[in-house]
Amino acid sequence: MIDNPSHYITATVAAVASSIVGAGVWLVRTILTDTKRLSLLEQRQDLQHREMVMALRSTQDQVEKMQTTNAMSIASQRRIVEMLAHLEEGKVDK
Repeated sequence: MIDNPSHYITATVAAVASSIVGAGVWLVRTILTDTKRLSLLEQRQDLQHREMVMALRSTQDQVEKMQTTNAMSIASQRRIVEMLAHLEEGKVDK
């Protein structure tokens, strides 16, 4: 009734070997997939970093332009005030 015991041993060894190979394949696929995900995440972070740097530079340029425009406006207003004061002095003298 008992079959050849070496048949059971061979089947057991084959099952264990298949399990080990399957686990190895799963592990490699999981590690490679995670590596790809990490690579994509790093690329996205690099892109976001570059975009943030560009946005910051653009904002700094806009602030500098506004400061220049503001300084020019203040200078123009100062000249207008001086001209008005000069005109007022002329009216008072006459």
